Amino acid sequence: MKRIYTLMFALALCTVALNAQYFTEDFEAGLPAGWEVTGNMALHADAASFSSQYFNVPDHTQFVGSNDDALGAGNDGGGTMTTGVIDLTAVPNGTVIVLSMESFFINGDYQGADETAKVYVSTDMGGTWVEAWNIEDATQWGRIGTIFTDYAGQEIMLRLEYVDGDEWNYGWAFDDISIDEVAEREIAWAYWNEESYFSGGFEGGKGTVGGVITNNGTEILTSIDLTYSDGTNSTTETITGLNVGYNESVAIQASEEFTLGAGTTSFSISIGNANGMGDDENTANDVGDDISITTVTPNPDRGVLIEEGTGTWCPWCTRGTVYVEGLTKRYPERFIGVAVHNGDPMTVTEYDAGIGGLISGYPGAVVERAAGINPNALEAPFVAAVQQAPPARLNVGAVIDGSSLSVSVSATFLQDVPTGYKLAAILIENGVTGTGSGYNQANAYAGGGAGPMGGYELLGGTIPASDFVYNHVGRALIGGWNGDASSIAGEMLTGDQAVYTFPAYSVGAGINLDNCYLIGVLLDASNTPVNAIEIPYGDAIVNGELTGTRDVFNHNAVSVYPNPFSETAIISVNLESSAIVTVEVMNSVGQSVSRVDYGTLTGNQNLTLDGTSLNSGVYFVHVRIGDELATKRITIAK
Repeated sequence: MKRIYTLMFALALCTVALNAQYFTEDFEAGLPAGWEVTGNMALHADAASFSSQYFNVPDHTQFVGSNDDALGAGNDGGGTMTTGVIDLTAVPNGTVIVLSMESFFINGDYQGADETAKVYVSTDMGGTWVEAWNIEDATQWGRIGTIFTDYAGQEIMLRLEYVDGDEWNYGWAFDDISIDEVAEREIAWAYWNEESYFSGGFEGGKGTVGGVITNNGTEILTSIDLTYSDGTNSTTETITGLNVGYNESVAIQASEEFTLGAGTTSFSISIGNANGMGDDENTANDVGDDISITTVTPNPDRGVLIEEGTGTWCPWCTRGTVYVEGLTKRYPERFIGVAVHNGDPMTVTEYDAGIGGLISGYPGAVVERAAGINPNALEAPFVAAVQQAPPARLNVGAVIDGSSLSVSVSATFLQDVPTGYKLAAILIENGVTGTGSGYNQANAYAGGGAGPMGGYELLGGTIPASDFVYNHVGRALIGGWNGDASSIAGEMLTGDQAVYTFPAYSVGAGINLDNCYLIGVLLDASNTPVNAIEIPYGDAIVNGELTGTRDVFNHNAVSVYPNPFSETAIISVNLESSAIVTVEVMNSVGQSVSRVDYGTLTGNQNLTLDGTSLNSGVYFVHVRIGDELATKRITIAK
């Protein structure tokens, strides 16, 4: 697996650069004279008295809103608020102005009914109304806006309307309405994205810098310069092909990679030259906070099992997805994550019950089945664990016969252990998709009101199944939650090897084994996981059924990059001592297509893998290092 880290940089969400303010209303003095509310729309003093079970509005004072949920099924919870005359005659024609407000709107569309929140404008004292703004969802209070330049120099009225779609829906709340002149060209670092949530990585890891920017100006953003520096080298790259309108955000990322060295590396980042026209109208928000990454060195035989309780129904579980995905990228092959689903089509009953007894809510996560924690707190306990020496080195093999999968796990003990240790295996799948509402992912970060969360703030409150892919999905506990008590016979001494083949598992029709990984787990006498290893299903099949005399599978000593590749790649081999090295390439059906004997080598070696004569497809590279065997899956794409 290529070690990629994406750095995203933080800056507090920037306010719009105001040149003049022509209208504002915060409702702190009540509903202004001449303004009217109809239906279920009304002024409310606080969020607590306004909220209901399914439309729970965060803390706020003196706002206008309509709560459809509070009325129950079968009731029309719609309503309107109509302003008095708003005088914009002092605004010069053509002045760039924006109508903005604080808004809380789920847009949940319960049972297919389309709830809407819209703003209408009248320029003839309420005689006729024109739709000017269709409000998008924001599941926390957040400031939203729309260009209003067409109404400069006129007297207008506004009508804010909530419609429940003739169904039991949610509602709409709004506050702090204003009309302001804004900059034409003003771009800001808005916030960081997923990767900057973490502070560490592995030495030698590759990465790129990037972040989320927001267009606070009315000019369409088509390009931006991204400049970043590690204190020694500075790089500027022009990001093109953008199409970002007012109040819209987009993630940008540099194409160049950097390498993490030992110790701590600090990065600075800035943007500029929007649309190739030099400085924008507010350069103060063009610089993000510096980010520091401190590398760690894992124990060469250590993997750490991480299990996260999640569900498609859980709106905050997108946070768990961000942290598990991000840490998997940052600490490849050692952060061994499993998404344990609850209450959705991917639920495995035994696994759900096991994790449910350790966490207090969703999302919740455990590191080697210690007390449950928030997924955003996973990095520190993982880093502490991955540097510890494990009791044994693990390996996984597998044999498939139709839909019958037999999994073997071996443990070569590096220290003496008492009776009671046991082995387990877990099958996980990436790239899981589905149809139907059960695969729709609820998203509490929609609209950005709850802050950034790995890009989910740019998506809707319900992410349809067609747009969502689930990774690390726990498909089977092979050997059970606590492992198989018969897998290790009694006390084990240093150098002993335990090998166990579990009873065959019947693979369900909906599981794509090509996207699966097998996790081998060693548990101690208290049923605590003390080491884990994760290998692709294809590598496990290459291993076959493990025996006590089989070579040790040591994938940590070898990496292949780039992968995929077209002509040549580099096989990086880390030799702790002198050893005879042989490289053999096997095709997907187990036939040898090339072999090179390198003789005795020592230290770190970069060997060239020549794929010019091979067709496009999946292959397995077997690197024999003395009496150990490392296997890597590669893809040749021509």
